Amino acid sequence: MAKAEVKKTTKASSPSKETKSKGSNPEEKSTGKKTSPYTAFMKTEIPKVKAGDAALSHKEAFKQAAKNWATSDKNPKNAASK
Repeated sequence: MAKAEVKKTTKASSPSKETKSKGSNPEEKSTGKKTSPYTAFMKTEIPKVKAGDAALSHKEAFKQAAKNWATSDKNPKNAASK
């Protein structure tokens, strides 16, 4: 019995960094989607929380930042209730 031939396939390479426009808005991802308010808030809030207490683990800082999001004016759910 002959063994069946096995074709090896490779993954398509990801697009190079050169395809992104250099003057693009930092709030947009390469897919053209805008960053959500939550993601933008967390990106800035986690470093603030860690600056307040450098001993916090990333997990604990993330938890605290998420609690801050619940009461933040940047949260669309809170802005609608005012």
